[in-house]
Amino acid sequence: MKKLTDEQANILYEHLKFSLDPKDVIIQICFETGCRISEALALGVNSLVGNILAIDPLKNSNFRQVAITPNLQRKLESLSDQKRYINKATETRNRDSQRRAMDRHFKALTLELFQDPKNLHSLRHTCFTRLYNQTHDILMVRDWAGHKSLKSTLVYLEDSRKEKANEAMMEILC
Repeated sequence: MKKLTDEQANILYEHLKFSLDPKDVIIQICFETGCRISEALALGVNSLVGNILAIDPLKNSNFRQVAITPNLQRKLESLSDQKRYINKATETRNRDSQRRAMDRHFKALTLELFQDPKNLHSLRHTCFTRLYNQTHDILMVRDWAGHKSLKSTLVYLEDSRKEKANEAMMEILC
């Protein structure tokens, strides 16, 4: 399964809500917005306006603005220089090295929290699956993800469809 289970997502979010570790703040950005780690690392001081985070397009996606929780908003507003903060979080200047450092941190964190190391990209799957399960609006999910193609969005919902099919089959059999 590419996404976190609901239980794993809840455990992770409880940790992120109270953590002030710069790396965890970046993970919280990915968790809440579904942005790629490279997009989170590219955020600057002008990316946040109120509770709206502006995510610049990477990997041929569309520019998008997404709402974040007051908890994350307060953390980001308390930073005097987001760019320096993000570089400090990963302690490197090279974007590829930053992504690798963040992925190692996330794998160690998920191993500690639920004895199952996960890839950072699972947060993108988790975010979009949860958004779809709440809204049942595939077009909203496409816009939130910044996808140009609906086909790209459907890839992220594959786990959800399989999960629902398994649940439906268990109801039929039991």
